[in-house]
Amino acid sequence: GDLAARIRERQDLNEQALAADRMLVGLLSQPSSFADQQMEQALRNRVTGLTKQIGDLDRSLATQFPDYAALVTKTPVPIADVQKLLGPNEALLLFTTTARFTFVWTVTRANVRWHSAPIGARQLAETIGILRCGLDEEAWADTAQTSCTEKLGLKRPPALGEQLPFDLARGYALYQALLEPVAKDIDGKELILVPSGPLATLPFEVLLTEKPASQDLAKAALSEAPWLAKQFAITVLPSVSSLKALREVAQKSKAAKPFAGFGNPLLN
Repeated sequence: GDLAARIRERQDLNEQALAADRMLVGLLSQPSSFADQQMEQALRNRVTGLTKQIGDLDRSLATQFPDYAALVTKTPVPIADVQKLLGPNEALLLFTTTARFTFVWTVTRANVRWHSAPIGARQLAETIGILRCGLDEEAWADTAQTSCTEKLGLKRPPALGEQLPFDLARGYALYQALLEPVAKDIDGKELILVPSGPLATLPFEVLLTEKPASQDLAKAALSEAPWLAKQFAITVLPSVSSLKALREVAQKSKAAKPFAGFGNPLLN
């Protein structure tokens, strides 16, 4: 209804603002001999006007549709409020990555803890990229093929239909950096993860909770590896504030049987 129309309006305004901004940047990039001060001022006024419209619309959405605003807006939530939303068997972990460190906040109903992992955004992106070489055939396509082969130290890429070489050692090393320091806090709990930056592209389920028995990428018994998914049920959220929104609107499942769904599987 009205919510959908207003969201569509905001998207249109945002596109107009981006287009005007690109035009302004293009104009300012011209040599001074081509300067058009009148056009420049007109574009500046348009960008300012569109920005104000978007701001007004956001405030209107927050007032009229607070549940939607809470779901999509990353707003600070007091730790005590988060703890009240968590069940006794749940732990929420918030990851914040900087150039040099990744900070991990671990919140349970009873405790709050944070630690810093000595792995920055660039190193994290490289590590996750290597892990994804063992998960996604698209990572080996075209120019990325050489990159994955070199990163994994292989002589050749996997043949068609051959098992992708997953780097078990790196999967364990990343677990050691991010989750092992709070292993006691999360033991036996269901994990609610709020990643950011490069971690948003990592399926945490493929981290290893123990040192792999084999380091041979080609012959590793993947079914026997100590995957994080074997030990924890995992939910990923876009923000801490979305937990509050979802908990307030979610209804208890009425399903008679459990369901497992696989999105876009690769079948041969």
